[in-house]
Amino acid sequence: MGLDRSEVHAERREVRAQLFREILERRALSCVFQPILSFHDQRIYGYEALIRGPRNSIFQSPIDLFDAAEDTGSVIELSVICVNTVLHHFSAQRLPGKLFLNISPGVVTAPGFDAVRGGDHLSRLGLKPDRVIIELTEHHPAYNFKDIHDSLQTFRAMGFQVALDDLGEGFSSLRLWSELKPAFVKADKHFVKGIADDPIKLQFLKAMQQIAESCGSQIIAEGIEDAADFKTVRELGIAFGQGFLIGHPEEKPKAQLTREVQQLLIDDRVPVPPMLTYRQSSVVSAQQFLRDTFQVPPHTTVREVISVFEREPSCYAIPVVENGRPIGLIARRHVRYIKTIADPAAEEYTKSARDIMNVAPLIVERTQPVLMLANALAESTPQHLADGFIIVEEGRYLGMGAATDVLRVIADTQLTAARYTHPLTFLPGPVPVNEQIDRLLKRERPFVACLVEIQPMKGFNDALGFQRGDELIRMAGTVLNEAVEERHDLVGHIYGNRFVLLMQSEDWQARLESAIAAFRLKINGMLPPDILDRGEILWRGRRGQTEIRPLPRMAVGAAPIEPELCESRHEVMALAREANAGARMLAGSAIYVRPRDAADLAAD
Repeated sequence: MGLDRSEVHAERREVRAQLFREILERRALSCVFQPILSFHDQRIYGYEALIRGPRNSIFQSPIDLFDAAEDTGSVIELSVICVNTVLHHFSAQRLPGKLFLNISPGVVTAPGFDAVRGGDHLSRLGLKPDRVIIELTEHHPAYNFKDIHDSLQTFRAMGFQVALDDLGEGFSSLRLWSELKPAFVKADKHFVKGIADDPIKLQFLKAMQQIAESCGSQIIAEGIEDAADFKTVRELGIAFGQGFLIGHPEEKPKAQLTREVQQLLIDDRVPVPPMLTYRQSSVVSAQQFLRDTFQVPPHTTVREVISVFEREPSCYAIPVVENGRPIGLIARRHVRYIKTIADPAAEEYTKSARDIMNVAPLIVERTQPVLMLANALAESTPQHLADGFIIVEEGRYLGMGAATDVLRVIADTQLTAARYTHPLTFLPGPVPVNEQIDRLLKRERPFVACLVEIQPMKGFNDALGFQRGDELIRMAGTVLNEAVEERHDLVGHIYGNRFVLLMQSEDWQARLESAIAAFRLKINGMLPPDILDRGEILWRGRRGQTEIRPLPRMAVGAAPIEPELCESRHEVMALAREANAGARMLAGSAIYVRPRDAADLAAD
């Protein structure tokens, strides 16, 4: 008879435990080191040690190693072997800088794992405690915070420093940060990888950096794998970086930075951060418009409904509610005719609310976003707009809302949103443009500020319509955005027919010329043949008069900015407007570069 399933599993566990025991007895572990870059010093600050099991075995991964240690109650023993292995390899290779040593909080508080013994061992290896950073890993977060704090105080007294690994993986790591006040905090790679294109990740990492600055910690950003993320992280003021772009984990790591990383450190251009599209309207719901109003049951007489309207002159409509659910709506206009009947005994006065109510009022859930509500109002009848709408929660009556309130919020939202993202081109609005100017001035980085104007628009709109005018503006935004250098040049749409370009690219003038050429080509495709043949727009006014209007052109004014000559964004934009005035003096689509005047030269 063969073994049953439980016996087979037990036998496999026994074999696995025996193999693991042999690894421990033979000390058959190795380690690799991944460099950590100091952005400020522009050099390798230290290395994180990562343990590995026997190659091509079931325990090659550290996860499998520690899982087996958990199963066999050998976590402390394995951890001690890992620490000794790492220290011997680090010392033998005479690697420069700091050593980041991964240790779980449970091991730090274990009997026998003490600072004095660790210091003696380091001394025999020729290492000093101030070169070792205890990096707490949070794989098993059930631990006593006081015990960890007390244990680490002894290590710190000898010169060891403390780092906290993978901030963001769990809430307990935030408490560890608060309780232990580590010298270093590692931002989990989830918040770093792809940060150059993700405004939410950017906000998270910025928040971590602000907390670190307030409590004396320094952030190490893990997971940096490409140049764009590298530049974004560096621009935030993060102290250290780690990831495949900086260096892969290797048994014998390089002591110098790669040429690619060195070039990135030399590049002092200010990256354009990912833009967070402002959508205030997405968080406003129908509940914001809720008004408590009178309600009546369906059996209420018309005479009683009229008396409510007479007592409450501000009441514009009365919902009819049955068993907590709205079934209709009575507006003032529904009773206005009845009030003209002089006979108080007339049949109309004895009718019920059910008889005269609008049985199809506009009813919306309280959670409905304001844009969906506005669309529903736009598609409804004029009577619905006048009556307002009923707000419910899962069908149960809550109150009334007015269409005028919705229109007011929509207007305010559009004005606010346009300051962040222009609704026609979806390019950054004035706020992101101003923020980028401030960053460039703060970094004292030379750049070129361009004010671009598409003009005149009136003749084009009059002859071809405002829809074609919008298409022209969108086209202009597209050609400008396609001409600039991604991540280093910013195109903003600040008003109607005006754009702002903030350019750090060395070939900025050639890029502007390519935008002009693309604009000329594309506008020819937008104009009717007769207008192209004449080279002008003939517009016939309402009184029959004919007027000649010039074709739209792209006037580009470029002002090279030396930060030491400008103290604010207002001065930058004043120079850009001056350059644009020069461009508008030229014929057709053209570029005017503002020369540095005598006052500029005298300031050098």
